[in-house]
Amino acid sequence: MKKRLLSILLTLCMALSLLPAVAFAEGGAKAIQSGTGSIHGYDTSAGGYSYIYYGTWRNSPIKWRVLDTKANTGAADALFLLTDECLYPLPGDLYACYIQFNPADKQNRHLWKDSTLQNWFQNTFYSGENSAFTSAERALIPATTQEGSMYTLSNLHMRLQICALEAEYVFAPSIQDIMNADYGFTDAASRIAGPINSLGPGTRYWLRSFEISEQLPFMVGEDASLMGDWGDNPSAVRPAMNLSTAGNNILFVSAAEGGKPAGGLAEISEYTGNEWKLTLLDSSRSGFAVTTTDLSAYTRGGTVKIAYTGAKTGTNEYVSAMILDAAGNPAYYGRSSAALTDENGTAELTIPALAEGTYTLKVFNEQYNGDKMTDLASAFADVTLTVEEGVEEQFTLTPGGRYYFDLSAMNIPGTANRDLPDSTLHYVPFTYVGTVDAYKLTSAMATTEEYAQQNKYAHSLFVADYAVTHKVNWNNLDTASLIFGKNYASGGVDYTLRAPSVGSNSTGSGDSQRGVPQSNEWDTMLNKNSGYIQNWIEMYSWGQDAYSTSYRAVRGCYSARHWDIYYATISYPIVGFRPVLEVLNPDTLGPYGMKAVTLDLGGGTLGGSSGAIQIIVKNGSAFTAPASDGLTRPAGDTDNYFMWLDGNGNSYEPGGSVPADVTELTVQWTAPIYAVTLNTNGGTINNGNVTEYIYGVGATLPTADDMTYTGHTFKGWYDNEGLTGDPVTAIGGTEMGNKEYWAKWEINQYTITFDTAGGSAIAPITQDYGTAITAPADPTREGYTFAGWDTAIPATMPAHNMTITAQWTVNQYTIIYDLDGGTAEGNPDTYTVETDAFTLKNPTRPGHTFTGWSGTGLTGEDNLTLTIPKGSTGNRSYTAHWSLNTYSITYDLNGGTASGNPTSYTVESATITLNQPTKTGYTFTGWSGTDLTGEDNLTVTIPAGSTGDRSYTAHWSLNTYSITYDLDGGTASGNPDFYTVESSTITLNPPTRTGYTFIGWSGTDLSGSDNLTVTIPTGSIGNRSYTAHWSLNTYSITYDLDGGTALGNPDFYTVESSAITLNEPTKAGYVFTGWSGTDLVGEDNLRGMLVTILYRMENEPRCFGSAAFSDVKPGAYYEKAVVWASQNNIVSGYTDGTFRPDAPVTREQLASILYRYTRYRGQDVSAAGTTSLTGYGDAQAVSNYALPAMRWACGMGILQGANGKLNPNGLATRAQLAAMLHRYLTK
Repeated sequence: MKKRLLSILLTLCMALSLLPAVAFAEGGAKAIQSGTGSIHGYDTSAGGYSYIYYGTWRNSPIKWRVLDTKANTGAADALFLLTDECLYPLPGDLYACYIQFNPADKQNRHLWKDSTLQNWFQNTFYSGENSAFTSAERALIPATTQEGSMYTLSNLHMRLQICALEAEYVFAPSIQDIMNADYGFTDAASRIAGPINSLGPGTRYWLRSFEISEQLPFMVGEDASLMGDWGDNPSAVRPAMNLSTAGNNILFVSAAEGGKPAGGLAEISEYTGNEWKLTLLDSSRSGFAVTTTDLSAYTRGGTVKIAYTGAKTGTNEYVSAMILDAAGNPAYYGRSSAALTDENGTAELTIPALAEGTYTLKVFNEQYNGDKMTDLASAFADVTLTVEEGVEEQFTLTPGGRYYFDLSAMNIPGTANRDLPDSTLHYVPFTYVGTVDAYKLTSAMATTEEYAQQNKYAHSLFVADYAVTHKVNWNNLDTASLIFGKNYASGGVDYTLRAPSVGSNSTGSGDSQRGVPQSNEWDTMLNKNSGYIQNWIEMYSWGQDAYSTSYRAVRGCYSARHWDIYYATISYPIVGFRPVLEVLNPDTLGPYGMKAVTLDLGGGTLGGSSGAIQIIVKNGSAFTAPASDGLTRPAGDTDNYFMWLDGNGNSYEPGGSVPADVTELTVQWTAPIYAVTLNTNGGTINNGNVTEYIYGVGATLPTADDMTYTGHTFKGWYDNEGLTGDPVTAIGGTEMGNKEYWAKWEINQYTITFDTAGGSAIAPITQDYGTAITAPADPTREGYTFAGWDTAIPATMPAHNMTITAQWTVNQYTIIYDLDGGTAEGNPDTYTVETDAFTLKNPTRPGHTFTGWSGTGLTGEDNLTLTIPKGSTGNRSYTAHWSLNTYSITYDLNGGTASGNPTSYTVESATITLNQPTKTGYTFTGWSGTDLTGEDNLTVTIPAGSTGDRSYTAHWSLNTYSITYDLDGGTASGNPDFYTVESSTITLNPPTRTGYTFIGWSGTDLSGSDNLTVTIPTGSIGNRSYTAHWSLNTYSITYDLDGGTALGNPDFYTVESSAITLNEPTKAGYVFTGWSGTDLVGEDNLRGMLVTILYRMENEPRCFGSAAFSDVKPGAYYEKAVVWASQNNIVSGYTDGTFRPDAPVTREQLASILYRYTRYRGQDVSAAGTTSLTGYGDAQAVSNYALPAMRWACGMGILQGANGKLNPNGLATRAQLAAMLHRYLTK
């Protein structure tokens, strides 16, 4: 009754427009407030300043002090801000992070414009790559222009210039700013800016002002002192700026820390602080839209879904919402339960407990960046939220879900609905409605409102998604106890299966039609969600309610809300049974009593769909595996296997018990393969490893022969880590589920045996593999030192038996020798008791004879033989003794003499240099002999310390005289150029000279120039010279012109005549083909000569250009002929670019040139295609290029072979050329 009165009062208030849809009482200041009205400048009554966090610097949010709610220029719609503390502008630590105003050497270093500091503000702090602001934040910072002005510091008697601002966004404060009491700078201490050090002073910072007289930039010192500086003393900065509040760009402000509660919609808390962050309207979010217009929730709260499009996505992007109070200030704020990952989608928002009524949600796409960071948001979209009083859900299962129930055993009369996914009724889909506050009937009656109010109660329902059967009348269903309820159990949960209450009458029409009483279950379900009852088109559903004795109420067919009546005794095709399942004993079951289990169809289908489905089971209890009936095997699967598989690899037959912790089952249409895990416990499986087995087949586990584990013996597989029970050798074919086994091993014992190799005995060691070994004491052996074992004793017992043998070293004795400058090879320095007897080798010493040993065990110094027997011991020393040797020097002077050279010496003699010998008539050329190489050793030295007998031989050379000749162009063979006094008698050979006759010598010891014979007798001496004399020869030239005539050719010539070119003879009816005769090159034709003949036969026609061949010289007799023949394709050169005019012509070349010449003249060459060369034995030797020409020449009778051969590569003689030309010209 109280609820009805409240509803009436609210309706009246809304109708009279006395209140908005929902009104909130206005309390104190909230942590979120619309616009910037709560932000103030310096105000002592409000506790000082407001602070705004805006931008970041060096990874920290920047805290700004609001100096005024007007710009520093006085303009409205802006806040004038100054950072609360100084900023360090450059990377690094104090003081490296400070910045200069200007370099000291810069002209006008005191001016703000174009200064280092201004550049940092404009191009680094405001807009650089590492700017302190985002683009959205920069959009609200206006460009500030302010004229320069003068300021007087009266207490310091200084005049300062405040530098102008020219469209600047962020800047240093001026002297006037930090002296302005309205800005809160009431004393020196107020000007100190942090960070504050431990002693109290703050950080110095630059001002946009300079002292006029000294023109020094000004700064505020650490202790708030005001001072000028050259500009190069680095300081911190304290940025100032204006922040626009015009328009709706600042949507709302919130407490800098914790102002926006995390999670869903929550009431905004009270806030008495003065630190704020801003949420800005982001123009890039203009595409965000909310497609949900109306939402509903219960007064107890819950979750709503908001559909949206065009959202920004990311880890800090949300759909957010606020509810405003009567004054338009935010009263509730919240964000979606998860960050947005989809540009278009649905966001969930938790709604708190609210009073019943209608609210307007201000929904927006928000980038939430955390405490003290600026947030971005889209414009608000209005969504109506209706909050109604509702029954509390009995279970945590979310309403609206679809779940399948097996009704196949419920004997439901009628014809199964063909639209069902499973006509066998093993899988009937139901929608979980949740808890409704409605009445139900227990017998047939026309329901009254009074009955409904008295009997409605909270209960939870599932409603079938289809009429399960049709063509069934109400009475038959009632007979089957399906109208008012039949017990049904599924998954351990108890239900009543029955028809829903639908009302005994109706009110309204169309979609507004309702059953009466309206608290019937049908309408209550639709009121909760219009989509909960499905597939009602053209199919009525029987209800419990009676309209009269004969008629019963039905719902659906034309609309979900449609109400109608039909005879209870008649079965209609369009009337069916749509049951509900009422959950029994909700208090006993508890709110978490129902659990959904997902069924993955594993590629099979239900009603043509392969998607997973869900069933309901009792939470915390085992349940029965669902049926296989009603499910369709995957396409092409003709097997008959069916099992359910859980996530742990366990399989269940339909009807089998499934453990309580299973939340998902998957159909296995084929025999499952289960995983097998073999824990080898240190061993290695070499063969037969098992990682899986097939149900129905099983598997055999590896045996001892398949495994190795050093030092261990395999004892079997066990199904528990404790290795208890019986070992397992195989997995049976009927076993199911993943298997895990552990290998059991038994450690082995091994023995180490010690062979002391003649030393004292050591007992063997036998113990477990891998256990620590204590090494025994070292053995002993007389006369030896123990040197260790041949194999090291292991620290732990190895996996095999082993024998180790002692190693010994014999004691060694030293032998020391004093050889007194001598040497001895091969004598030992040490020996042992085992050393065989040995005799010392006697030493040697250059220039000395060994006379004997003295020393250990010896008597005297003349012991030439010293033997140390085997078995001797002790260190020994021996001394060698010597006598000095004398050596001879002998000379063979070869007829010469030498004085002062010694005939003997010793090793101790001083260095000896031999005197050179002399011999009349000879020159001494050197010594040969002992230790010398060759015979030209002019100096011989015998160094001190030399040994051995020596002999030396002197060598000499005769004096030699020269003979020179002037042959005047002649040559002479065999005449000597030198002689000695010992030379035999020399007679000069006469010289020769081409074209001349020798007439005699002149020269040494000769008279005149006609000495035809010159003799130099033995015993002659002295250098000599001779000159040859000549007379010129004259030669005749005779001609055989063969009937021709030639004019101007000479009859005589000498070797000195100029070069003679013979004039060509002429002969009527003939062509001159060349000369033969004395000194001509055989009878061969040359290539240049041949083309010249043809050229002249053509009367030397004019031709232009030069020859294209590198070896055709300009001006040569054949030059023009070669040019003419080449240009007319009569001849061609060689591949190296030469013509070779002086090369002889072969027979096939001659034929080719004549062939091309004939073709040039336009004469018949057809014989080239009709003549065969097969009659010639060497026809295959003809070059390919020459074949046509050779066939033509043979066919025309121009070329004739000899002895059946063509000889194509033989040279063509001039006679052959003449004959061929003759035959050619007579054809």
